[in-house]
Amino acid sequence: LKELSDIAAQVAHDIRSPIGALVSIEKNQSQSLPVTTRRLLQASIRRIREISEDLIVKYQTPYDPKSNQSDRTNTSQLFSLLTATYEVFSEKNTNNTEVHLDFSFDSNVCTVALEGNKSFFQRALSNLINNAFDATNDLPQERKKVFVRLDLIDKTQCTLSIHDNGRGMPKKILRRLGLEQITYGKESLENSGMGLGAKQAHQAIEAMKGQIEFQSELNKYTEVKITLPIAKSKFPYSTAIKTHAKIKTIYCADDELEIHRSMRSRIENIYKDSLNANELVLDHSFTAQQIKIKAMSEESKANAFYLIDNNFRSCPERGIDVIRNAKISKQALLVTDQFDDPSLIAEALKNDIFILPKPLIEHLSC
Repeated sequence: LKELSDIAAQVAHDIRSPIGALVSIEKNQSQSLPVTTRRLLQASIRRIREISEDLIVKYQTPYDPKSNQSDRTNTSQLFSLLTATYEVFSEKNTNNTEVHLDFSFDSNVCTVALEGNKSFFQRALSNLINNAFDATNDLPQERKKVFVRLDLIDKTQCTLSIHDNGRGMPKKILRRLGLEQITYGKESLENSGMGLGAKQAHQAIEAMKGQIEFQSELNKYTEVKITLPIAKSKFPYSTAIKTHAKIKTIYCADDELEIHRSMRSRIENIYKDSLNANELVLDHSFTAQQIKIKAMSEESKANAFYLIDNNFRSCPERGIDVIRNAKISKQALLVTDQFDDPSLIAEALKNDIFILPKPLIEHLSC
C-alpha cells in the first residue's frame, strides 16, 4: 500500500502539466471552437483536475497502515444532481459511437442538491455507464441501448438509474456485485477494466449515505438503481418555460448564433403547432441593449417569456441584471454556461431567478 500511495501521488503531480496545457488552449482558442466542443473541453478539464486533486488529498499525508484511507478522501460539498450527472452523460455520449445512450429526468430534480464528494460520484457514474456499455457488446449495434434516468421520490430522496438491454447476470454474480472486485462476461473486451467499477460505485454511494441496488435477468437487462438523500439546500435550475398567461412571444437573447439555433430548434419542437398557426413568435436579440429594451417595455412583456444569456461581449450589463431590473423573473430563464459559479447561484437565489444551464437547452420543456 505504501508503494501504491507513492505511485498515486506521483500520478497526481504529473497530471498537472498536461492540465495546464489544456487550460491554456481553452483560454486562448476556445472562442474558435463550436459551443458543444468548448463545453466538453471545459468539463473534461474540470473532471481531470478534480481527479488529480482527490489523489493529492488522499495521499498528501504520510502513509499510515492503521489509518482509514476512505476518511482521508471523504471531502464533502454541495453539488447539483442534474448537472453533475449530465456532465458525465455528455462525456460518455461524445466518446461513444456504438451504443444509443439516452438521458432523461423528472423536471422536479432540477433544483436537487446532493452532499458528498462530487468527483467520486461522477467517477462512480462513469464506471457504471462503462459497465452498461460493455454489457451490450454481444448485441448488433442498432439494438445496443443504455438509459440514464433521474427521478424524485419525495422531498428527502431521489433516484438515479442506469438500464441496459445487454447480457444480464446470473444471481450468484449479482449477490457479490459491489461487495468485491468482480467482473463478468467481459473476457473478450480489450478495455473492460479489472472489475473495480461496481465496487468503487458501491463505496462512493455509501459514503453519501445512499443505497445502490443491482437488478438483472440473463440475456435481457441489467439495471443499477441508486437512491440518494437530498440536501436541504437547493439549486436555482430549471428547464421549463413556465408562465400563467398564454405565451405569444418568446424572446431569445445571446451573442452566439449557435445558441440561437439550438434554442430555435428546441422551441420549434415544443411549440410546433403554435408556430405553424402563427400563434407564437420567436424574437432574437444579439446584444444586452436589444433585449433590455424589449424586457423593459410593458407592451413586450405581455404574454412573453425570455431566455437571456448572462454575459454579452463588450457589454458590462449582464442578463441577470436585465431580468432583475425589468422585474421579469417569473417569466424568464437565465441561460448561461456559468451555471456552477457560486456567486451567480447565490445572486439568482436571492432574486428568485432560475437558471437554464446552456448544455441543457436540448431538454427545454413547457
